[in-house]
Amino acid sequence: MKKSIRILTLLIGLVFLFSATGCNLFITEEVTSTSISWPSTSATTTTTSTGTGDTTGTGGADTPTGNGTTTATTTKTTAGVRTEPKLSGKLELQIFTNESQTADGGWTTVINEFEDATGVSVTAHIGSSVNTMMSGRWKKDNPPDMVWIDGSGISDLVYETSGKFYDITSLYEDGYVYGTNTRIRDVIDPNMMTRNNGKIMRMPLLSTAGGVWYDAKFFKENNFTVPNNYTELLTMAKQAKAAGYASYTYPGMYASYCLSNFIMPAVAAYGQEYTDQFLSGSKAAVGDSRFKKILQNYTDFCRTDGYLMPSTTTADHTTVQQRWITHKCLLIANGLWLPDETRKLWAKQNFDMTWHPSPMIEEGQKQTVLITAKKVAVASKAKNLDNALAFVRFILREDSQNTLMYSFGYMGVRTDMQFDVQKFVREAGGSDASLSTASALSYINSNKVDRVYWNESWGQLGDIIAAELNNLAMKGGSATVDSALSKILSECGKP
Repeated sequence: MKKSIRILTLLIGLVFLFSATGCNLFITEEVTSTSISWPSTSATTTTTSTGTGDTTGTGGADTPTGNGTTTATTTKTTAGVRTEPKLSGKLELQIFTNESQTADGGWTTVINEFEDATGVSVTAHIGSSVNTMMSGRWKKDNPPDMVWIDGSGISDLVYETSGKFYDITSLYEDGYVYGTNTRIRDVIDPNMMTRNNGKIMRMPLLSTAGGVWYDAKFFKENNFTVPNNYTELLTMAKQAKAAGYASYTYPGMYASYCLSNFIMPAVAAYGQEYTDQFLSGSKAAVGDSRFKKILQNYTDFCRTDGYLMPSTTTADHTTVQQRWITHKCLLIANGLWLPDETRKLWAKQNFDMTWHPSPMIEEGQKQTVLITAKKVAVASKAKNLDNALAFVRFILREDSQNTLMYSFGYMGVRTDMQFDVQKFVREAGGSDASLSTASALSYINSNKVDRVYWNESWGQLGDIIAAELNNLAMKGGSATVDSALSKILSECGKP
């Protein structure tokens, strides 16, 4: 099997960084995507009629070849199996990971399988700084063919609105999962899809949700009750303070963790329509009394002596994680990757890492999780467009979904795949970390919670809200809920 992952060396990274400083403006262009038509599953023969293009791999129909021409192909099918057009050439990928061996390994496995199935040679730029290193190439319209939209340092909303992402509407509506007769639109949760002026520019690959984590053993030993809402949070915080423990923390240097995992689920508890309006940057939604009440509750809680862990607003990931694991604090706001990310810290602590929805909702509201789709996009200037579209279809296969789901600790996006805790733990390595993640995923997929979906890209607005959350959390600070709302509303782009 080929070794497809070619991690960027420091030298290449420096080259990209120097390139990035050479051009600071995005080139805005009008992109009209080639219309793709997909064949029916009743096709039984293979015929090809080409112009001057390469062979295609985007589903077996009139498909773009990457050089302006199209190839008309009818693919042979049998029950459940689809014979794909022959592919060749290269494919270049941009994949952000937090230097996680399991995440890197998942991508490596899927990419190797794609190479073996297609003969395409894949170069994958993988790492925690890849988005920053690739930014210069995106600015100069020389991007990788496909990007996994995750992590910091990527101006994905700018890329999308300036035409740097390829229109994959037809791929979603009429395309097939690679090597199968399964239509993509039939197995992808429609709640995961986002349209920009009627066009789909991103394909969901995995999904995740945030909340708070706690040590279930420690809670039981100290008779603490996990809070389900804000009223219960106050009760727990008073008890914890009396026992000498802080109640809540987050990495203040990256306050988006507090926003995504602690605050936004409380917004989502008011329903999908309100959440969509809020995330779209609507001033009416952001300025609504419901969000103001959430901010007021949060401010009152954080500024009550002993509730927020000291130095939270200036702390980094490692600091808050270490303090939380050593029981300086009871709850930490974080995503589903926390068990694997911190497994070396808590493995010997007799620690029962357990997930729970955010307790910032009001008493009487149902526990709510905000599901966030992790998506990929194909570059409109992709040099290997056919191969990129084929790869998008390939990573929607059940085997690819399972591999990535187990390696990331996320959920798949296919509606025809049932979540199984025991299988997840087994396939993810059988560790305590995988058990914690599987238990969280089981909770999220249960009828205990309402699931609301994060489908909007709100650009810089999220950064502004996160910064104001830090200001509001500072005891004795000058920020007020009204002053914070004023700053946030000034960044909203819609009435």
